[in-house]
Amino acid sequence: MRSKTLMGVFLLCMLVFLASFAESRLSEAEPAKVPANHLIKGDCKQVPTYPDPDSIIITVSGNDITVLHADAFYNCCFEITTEVEQMDHVINLYEQTSGDPCYCMCYFDVVTTIYDLDPGTYTISVYNADGEYVGGGTAIIQGMRSPNPTLK
Repeated sequence: MRSKTLMGVFLLCMLVFLASFAESRLSEAEPAKVPANHLIKGDCKQVPTYPDPDSIIITVSGNDITVLHADAFYNCCFEITTEVEQMDHVINLYEQTSGDPCYCMCYFDVVTTIYDLDPGTYTISVYNADGEYVGGGTAIIQGMRSPNPTLK
């Protein structure tokens, strides 16, 4: 009986050690430059704040593209995420909902940023959680320029 108790304590200690080791390894990892969805649950608005609900606003900062789906109309209790598919210079954003619905609908600003893109012109399309095309546009990532061009 005592050996079973010691074995149980040993296994418990090993699990705690492995869990703390895994947690420390995760916190030391560099942040990945992957598409990021910035919607925070609770960003629900009762009325639209843009002149045209379901507007798609695309901005470029350096080598990053940010896509805003302004006033997307979803259930208040859903969590909204975006799946990003990229093939060369074509980017498709697919919004997805999860969670249990409630008796409330509202407007969300769904913001997705795609990081570290190569220079070029990108075509972007946004699809809502029902798979319907919402809108899109193009974005241009400028190439690197020489800081001191040679003059002749």
